[in-house]
Amino acid sequence: MSRKHLLVILLSSLLAVACSDEIEEICEAIEDCELGVDETQCINSVGIYAYSAECLEIMKAATCDAHRGMAYWDNCWEPCSGQTDPKCDGDFITVCDENGFKVTYDCERGCEASNLPYGGNCGTVSWDGRETSDHDVCWCVIYQ
Repeated sequence: MSRKHLLVILLSSLLAVACSDEIEEICEAIEDCELGVDETQCINSVGIYAYSAECLEIMKAATCDAHRGMAYWDNCWEPCSGQTDPKCDGDFITVCDENGFKVTYDCERGCEASNLPYGGNCGTVSWDGRETSDHDVCWCVIYQ
């Protein structure tokens, strides 16, 4: 019988979550730009964010130069200063990232990108109550 272990994945404005078709469309365009990122890698990185409808439209219309420099990031998230503690809102977590943007991640998609099931809980206590954190995190589950 396998023993369940927890893995905490901190995925480094409530926004709309992009449907997979929109993310695939954006990632196909990025792959066509020959930036050294294949579609699967792109989906696993770009797909974990929650985007506004405006941001998705900007990303879909972006040129290869814009994708290369991620120039549209300024239009996707508001600026912030300094690292702040992550804050959960349902199954989403928002952080001030290392690039100075307040970004929101989708916990379930973040766990899936790591090939792990999402435990269904974003907060300071794990989905089964056995683990705790001093700040909000997305809780993924590892089965061994």
